[in-house]
Amino acid sequence: MKPTEQQPRYFFSHIPKTGGMTLRLFLENQFFKNEVCPYKDWRHFPLAHSGDLMPYSLFAGHFIFDMARFLPDAYSIVFFREPVERTISLLNHLGRDPAVHSLHDRAKGKTISQMLDDPLIVSQLRNQQTSWLGSQLLVDQIGSISHWELLASDCGAYLTDASLDLALQVLESLNFIGLTERMDESVGRLCQQFGFHPPLTLAKRNETPEQSGFELSNISDSDIDRIRAINNLDICLYEACKARFEREHVPFDFNQQVIQSFSRLNPDNSIRDDMFDLNNPMPGSNWYEPEEHSGVPVRWSGPNELSSIEWPISSEDGKFIVLELFPRRGDNLLESLTVEVDGQPASLVSIDKRIRVKIPLKRNAVSSINGFHQILFHHKNGNLPVIESADLRGLRFLLISIRMEKNTSLS
Repeated sequence: MKPTEQQPRYFFSHIPKTGGMTLRLFLENQFFKNEVCPYKDWRHFPLAHSGDLMPYSLFAGHFIFDMARFLPDAYSIVFFREPVERTISLLNHLGRDPAVHSLHDRAKGKTISQMLDDPLIVSQLRNQQTSWLGSQLLVDQIGSISHWELLASDCGAYLTDASLDLALQVLESLNFIGLTERMDESVGRLCQQFGFHPPLTLAKRNETPEQSGFELSNISDSDIDRIRAINNLDICLYEACKARFEREHVPFDFNQQVIQSFSRLNPDNSIRDDMFDLNNPMPGSNWYEPEEHSGVPVRWSGPNELSSIEWPISSEDGKFIVLELFPRRGDNLLESLTVEVDGQPASLVSIDKRIRVKIPLKRNAVSSINGFHQILFHHKNGNLPVIESADLRGLRFLLISIRMEKNTSLS
């Protein structure tokens, strides 16, 4: 597949702690690697040189919505979260991860009550979703300031004060809104509206680890009241978000959306060698962004047990799709992984520590049930290593290559 000329452009304004890392991963898998803008934060973003942004089709990062004026032709996407839950999630992250914020040392080891007693921490919590939509940049180049510092209450040199009225106006102008509490439904709507490939299973990323952090049920009523008080505008905004979300309900059909999404980048429905380049958009679910190993693009699956690839492609007698997989350390994929193709089990063969899966294609045998070939990977080993990087990743197995072969033996 090759990117078409004059692709539509999309701007995902990622409000912190709204499931945005999951959404970024999902969105980036819809685009060719060179179409995704590499800037993810205000720091070093070339706002004063908007011409530098022309090659990109996807902009996704911690940018307040006012950045949309630098991208006037881009479709806008914003997700919102119930304000009390979002604030608790933020406090958990603040105390857990030293990379997330310069105030980590002030929050580490403290209770919710102690953090809410700290005026500097509270300054980072106040009505952030309203500030995200209802503030405007006063300068064209932020420089080295982070998105957290940008939203602090003493940042009047960079932003206008948050305005609920402006935030509500902006809300109605957004091309798409989603709700974190209804993530699967929201992503289905997102695919339907913009022709993206729908996830059979949505890979969650950067979640608070189990048995770590504060739970709403364990927080005192007085602290909940304090959180609500510092999010009084966000509570009003979120009610308006929910009302709009309910108005825009439409039925969703997974099979139909898969076929629609494939036509977005491969309208002639043909098989070509470049469609198997793992740097390209991934027509499936539960895959991380491409990495390079020895100069070759590869992709990890994870964190969910179920991964998929869906292809509504024509078939040719005597040809096979061949997948090569590699296990993570200590895992035996012959025991932990099963693969199904259009509901039928596929054979796995071990060759030089790699696992090969060979899938026959029969002429005109596009799946008679769904209208596309579906490959399902069921990985049964639940003990995932957590990779501490810019976010938390749970890795299952490595997809090394997908290619077309003529009829030969597996070995």
